[in-house]
Amino acid sequence: MIMAMIILIYVRHKEFFKKKQLIILSASFICGTFGYAFMMSVMYMFCFSDGEMKVLARYNRYMASYVLAEVLIVLAIYIRIISEEKDVFKNVKKFIVVTMCLLFMLGESLIYMAPQVLRENTREIYEKYATQLREKVESESKVFVIYDAEKTDQKWYGAVQVYINYYVNDISIDYKYNNSYVMNLSDSNTKNSLVDEIMNNDYLYVLDVNDNVNNLSYLSGEALKEKTIYKINKDDPTLPQLIEVK
Repeated sequence: MIMAMIILIYVRHKEFFKKKQLIILSASFICGTFGYAFMMSVMYMFCFSDGEMKVLARYNRYMASYVLAEVLIVLAIYIRIISEEKDVFKNVKKFIVVTMCLLFMLGESLIYMAPQVLRENTREIYEKYATQLREKVESESKVFVIYDAEKTDQKWYGAVQVYINYYVNDISIDYKYNNSYVMNLSDSNTKNSLVDEIMNNDYLYVLDVNDNVNNLSYLSGEALKEKTIYKINKDDPTLPQLIEVK
């Protein structure tokens, strides 16, 4: 859309915006956008954490900042062009129209450019989960999380692990079986596979519980509780395999 605006400016103001300038500016924008996107992809592969890489964390904000720079360049060029015309009122109207068009093209990207204090923090809940883990779980521990993805702002399984892992820093979140909440745990083979994976961790963090999840209640000797952390007991056979952390 930005390219369309540049072409429109060229068509309407050929006397001030030459074809050579159109080609140079268009080539610069195209190469710059693809180059920036490529640079970001390389950074996600080698510089970001695995959790951030899997969801391309904050990618919209990073790209929006670059696109906004291009929009400002187009506006600056257009201001220079219309300043050559003598009709001030007409120039102001043109400037307003072009500005509104560019803002419309940016759309939701503008949201990512607003200061955080002016926006809802949709990740706040994950920070709370991470804080609870840091308070009750030993550092360098590995944690398995069971949760209902439909209750989160990201309607896909894996989101909670990714975002909690981002905030906990020195605690590792298990990414396997990220759909454990909806797995058919009445099937013994499925349940045993999940239990084997849970036992590879140090803690179990149960955020949500349903009848299906309570097929694992035999591990603790009682029904599992929501928003509860369980220590995984691998050594003492006289104690339950899941011990609630108070």
